[in-house]
Amino acid sequence: MIEFLSDLGRKMSDTGEFNFYGAYKIPPELIQSIAIYPDGRENNRIEISIQELITSLNQGSLELYKFAKDNVPTLFNSYSFVNFVMSQVADETIRQQLKENHLDTHCKLPLLHSYIKSIAERNQAAR
Repeated sequence: MIEFLSDLGRKMSDTGEFNFYGAYKIPPELIQSIAIYPDGRENNRIEISIQELITSLNQGSLELYKFAKDNVPTLFNSYSFVNFVMSQVADETIRQQLKENHLDTHCKLPLLHSYIKSIAERNQAAR
């Protein structure tokens, strides 16, 4: 376990994200839930089911999203997480809200995305 966690720490980016797929080939859709222990005590756990979050957003409900945003705000600072959730939500209004509230304001682009964006911008400017 110590070896795994040490390896995990080395593979985290400066955005505080861990690229599960790139480092361990774990697709994000296999992550069932995310739990945090705000005060470090086992009996005070906040757990967010990723599938329930996506399902509720697809049903037009923002209740679980607001709960997650209020209780695990750093989760929505993760570009990869927000991008994944957006890819699973059919409602364009909710996707736009996630983009505006998180991707455009709170999420630092991971290095690869920054590189791709800069190439696209240079190509656009060259036209």
